[in-house]
Amino acid sequence: MRTPTSPPSSKFPVFDPHEKPDRYKFKPKRQGIIGRMKESWMTQSQRTRWIKTAAIVFAIVTLFYFISPKGVEVYHEVTHPAQGNNGQSPSDSSYGTERCTKSYSKDKPIVQYVLMIDAGSTGSRIHVYKFNNCGDTPELEHEEFKMTEKDVGGLSKYNGDPVAAAKSLDPLMKVAMDTVPNALKGCTPVAVKATAGLRMIGKEASDAILAEVRRHLEQDYPFPVVDKENEGVVIMDGSLEGVYAWITTNYLLGKIGGPDKSETAAVFDLGGGSTQIVFEPTFKGAAHGGMPEKLAEGDHKYDLDFGGRHFELYQHSHLGYGLMAARKAIHGALIKDIESKNTDKAWVKQPIVNPCIAPGMNKTVEVTLDGSEEPVEVTFVGPSQPAPAQCRNLAEKILNKDEECKLAPCSFNGIHQPLLSKTFTKEDVYIFSYFFDRTKPLGMPDSFTLREMHDLTQTVCMGKSGWDVFTTIPDAMAELDGRPEWCLDLNFMMALLHSGYDMPIDRERTRWIKTAAIVFAIVTLFYFISPKGVEVYHEVTHPAQGNNGQSPSDSSYGTERCTKSYSKDKPIVQYVLMIDAGSTGSRIHVYKFNNCGDTPELEHEEFKMTEKDVGGLSKYNGDPVAAAKSLDPLMKVAMDTVPNALKGCTPVAVKATAGLRMIGKEASDAILAEVRRHLEQDYPFPVVDKENEGVVIMDGSLEGVYAWITTNYLLGKIGGPDKSETAAVFDLGGGSTQIVFEPTFKGAAHGGMPEKLAEGDHKYDLDFGGRHFELYQHSHLGYGLMAARKAIHGALIKDIESKNTDKAWVKQPIVNPCIAPGMNKTVEVTLDGSEEPVEVTFVGPSQPAPAQCRNLAEKILNKDEECKLAPCSFNGIHQPLLSKTFTKEDVYIFSYFFDRTKPLGMPDSFTLREMHDLTQTVCMGKSGWDVFTTIPDAMAELDGRPEWCLDLNFMMALLHSGYDMPIDREVKIAKKIKGNELGWCLGASLPLLAGGSGWSCKVNQIA
Repeated sequence: MRTPTSPPSSKFPVFDPHEKPDRYKFKPKRQGIIGRMKESWMTQSQRTRWIKTAAIVFAIVTLFYFISPKGVEVYHEVTHPAQGNNGQSPSDSSYGTERCTKSYSKDKPIVQYVLMIDAGSTGSRIHVYKFNNCGDTPELEHEEFKMTEKDVGGLSKYNGDPVAAAKSLDPLMKVAMDTVPNALKGCTPVAVKATAGLRMIGKEASDAILAEVRRHLEQDYPFPVVDKENEGVVIMDGSLEGVYAWITTNYLLGKIGGPDKSETAAVFDLGGGSTQIVFEPTFKGAAHGGMPEKLAEGDHKYDLDFGGRHFELYQHSHLGYGLMAARKAIHGALIKDIESKNTDKAWVKQPIVNPCIAPGMNKTVEVTLDGSEEPVEVTFVGPSQPAPAQCRNLAEKILNKDEECKLAPCSFNGIHQPLLSKTFTKEDVYIFSYFFDRTKPLGMPDSFTLREMHDLTQTVCMGKSGWDVFTTIPDAMAELDGRPEWCLDLNFMMALLHSGYDMPIDRERTRWIKTAAIVFAIVTLFYFISPKGVEVYHEVTHPAQGNNGQSPSDSSYGTERCTKSYSKDKPIVQYVLMIDAGSTGSRIHVYKFNNCGDTPELEHEEFKMTEKDVGGLSKYNGDPVAAAKSLDPLMKVAMDTVPNALKGCTPVAVKATAGLRMIGKEASDAILAEVRRHLEQDYPFPVVDKENEGVVIMDGSLEGVYAWITTNYLLGKIGGPDKSETAAVFDLGGGSTQIVFEPTFKGAAHGGMPEKLAEGDHKYDLDFGGRHFELYQHSHLGYGLMAARKAIHGALIKDIESKNTDKAWVKQPIVNPCIAPGMNKTVEVTLDGSEEPVEVTFVGPSQPAPAQCRNLAEKILNKDEECKLAPCSFNGIHQPLLSKTFTKEDVYIFSYFFDRTKPLGMPDSFTLREMHDLTQTVCMGKSGWDVFTTIPDAMAELDGRPEWCLDLNFMMALLHSGYDMPIDREVKIAKKIKGNELGWCLGASLPLLAGGSGWSCKVNQIA
């Protein structure tokens, strides 16, 4: 087995800087590099059968020097200058820090620099790290980064010329000289770690280069070079390369180095010359599963002690299976096959059809023919028709799956590896380096399945005829045009992950999340169930004459439930009118209650919403009178439903939501004032007064909390003897989305979590039915479905505007990956520098592109926004992790979540994976819609709403990437529970049955 011989210092993946330099463009934020990497790289903590790509540049494992006991010892052995920065305020502010004025410890300097040179196979890179010691562990405060130019190449390029190899690092060392303050240069260590490229030129040649590099750095620069005993200038052991990446990943995820004992993530690195795999296999149920009980001994086993825990890791570095090496091997296999069929070399000068080149593309490469040492140039051309399957077959051949397996099971090339499908079934998988560089530039989201990667591969291998989906992705077309091997690269990656590492195409998870589509309804029964609620109810002052708790004086407004009220102080029947003025339309709820029992019973509800062309109040920005009159069709329902004798004592309230919030205070105030005037003067119902918020824009937090109460009361989880775990509610409106749940912090002392919900506006304390609930709630304004559509369209248009100097493109069809193939949609957009909207026509791509659509949806979530109180969901908003604090309980999703799933035949409960599959099918267009032909009205719905693909992708992005909901969690959709409409309206209505709630009867009830 392998055990660490020295404290890990950094992680050195094999990168090709010339293939995708964008990943090295670091834009610092105030929260520090650790925080930035956690935001931008580890974008979600969702567990998956999804693969997560990460642009890991080279960073933070250097901290391991300081975290590990040995690292601390090394740190304390540093001899710092007698005069200078000795742990107090810096003697020279140019090498101090803004984080603090003195070191956490008198034994530590306030600032230190470290230089790390990554000598990769295709180029070298320097990382100049600045650490401060303001806290008990060093903080990585800043990084300067530079890589060699493409024509300079890596150290292995200078095989036979060690001096030139050493001098190739001079441009990198200049960055160090310019960055590190003079007073600290003498105490700033430098190390050089070479990877696969230098391994492959042989020991004698590589030793000569490394010796000259050491000599050059020691004699020509002021920085101390780490000595040989501590491997200062070396070819790094391939096993350490992967292990360091594993430590980096899991440290940043908080899975190691802290109190969290959750399952660790796997890392798969694809460099230029090699690929690494590291994961912690589990052998649960081994006695019944035909598996060994533990990881077999051997070089593949790496024992790691970190943060007070012991890990038995599987690791292997597959030399010769990096992407550049794979290209060479695949080309070589193709040439070898051609050579075997030809007796002469005439074919060398002819174009050679290569299934790994897309149709219409070509690539000239150097190959070495059998029996020759001199390379020759050949030109590969793509076939007339796409042939990704044939390309993948070539890629699988070089994996040597038939090689003898001396210790079963094996992955490829005869190398032992525990089966991922048995020993790593549910945990996170992170893939990076070239895995990132061949997926992210083509619009793939931060997490995806191998099936989606397969679909991307199919599209890329189609050639330009299928690439219109990439036209809206910045730089994607230039990348594809400039790199004909992209089809080869993706096929090799698919073969490596799926066939080589044996990763399932739809990696399964076992944790489910339950959802339900709650549309709008019932919430505040707690006014009557809680002791306080009962007291309030008893304070109601009813008309002296009328229905005072006995048999109704007029049977038209009585009830069949009973013949008299439960209490003489309560009328047998009451009505309440609640108008929900939403962003896309208004709805009235006419509630009829009876008081046959000790708590009011919602006996009946009449419901009506405005027609589509009428819209919501916000549609009438600037015309308050028209806004108020838009409610007349709803009020007609109230007039027809409420008995005449009760109209004067039936309160009405209007609660506006996100749409009206978004038009500004002056405009919304004018509309609300006119609505109040119209209802007070033109209808017989008393309007709840201003003090009691009768006609207002409702606080978004109440919107969600009322829905939570409604749902859990109707489910019997609150307000009764049941003390079971409560359900979460996720509401998706037109202008905003709400989340409310009761997080639990069980095992917090051992799980690296806080012991309770942090204080803040997100916390809602609720006393209901004799129990106290601490709820997390947030209303995300601007993230309702209609607002999301507008934002996604805007992002697409903004990108197009940036590429065009005129507006001619406005009149042309615009390919939109969120429109299904064969569909189109004309929408109004506002161009940059203009206030007047213009119409543009979006058309679907020739091939389905749901992953690219979800990428657009994920962009508007602003996952990289600064998180001031961690953890955050999206847009910088704090939210306890569902995967930690709400792991098994029911989840109900409603409103648009319901409206975009139930009409397409989805059952009442399903997993996010099933929702993902629905999204894939919808985004296929009509060619894939035969599954919906037996579902009533489904085809008409799909034909009439071209944005259905966009809507589902946004919902997936919101739930999975935004709220961080695991892909295999079950959710429940429902419009009603026990016959009652779900949502906030009933909850807001119930208090109006009580006295002192801001209204009084306009007329006396008729006896």
